[in-house]
Amino acid sequence: KNILLEADLLGSKQEEERLDSVVKSLETSHVESLASLEEMAQRIESLSNEIENGNEKYTSLSKELTDAREIASQEHEQLSAKNILLEADLLGSKQEEERLDSVVKSLETSHVESLASLEEMAQRIESL
Repeated sequence: KNILLEADLLGSKQEEERLDSVVKSLETSHVESLASLEEMAQRIESLSNEIENGNEKYTSLSKELTDAREIASQEHEQLSAKNILLEADLLGSKQEEERLDSVVKSLETSHVESLASLEEMAQRIESL
């Protein structure tokens, strides 16, 4: 009976040692898991910060793009208006050029007629 109790005691001690080993293994695994979770939490926080910074940059660049588009649109409108004025000036200049060409032709014709008239007068004076 004593031998059986000693055998049971030995078995219980071995089982206790085995269970202690399992507990220590679980504790070690738990500590490693916590460390791994902590590391993951830090990486998630870091990625979250990077995403937030990226979103801020995106918002800033988006605003800059919108502002640049608005400025470009305003400049386009100004250039279109200026172009219309320049086309009107060009048309006016062409009309003025045509008028001046007509005046020059008229003056040339008048000059030729005046020269012919002077020539005729000079011949009349000579014939006198």
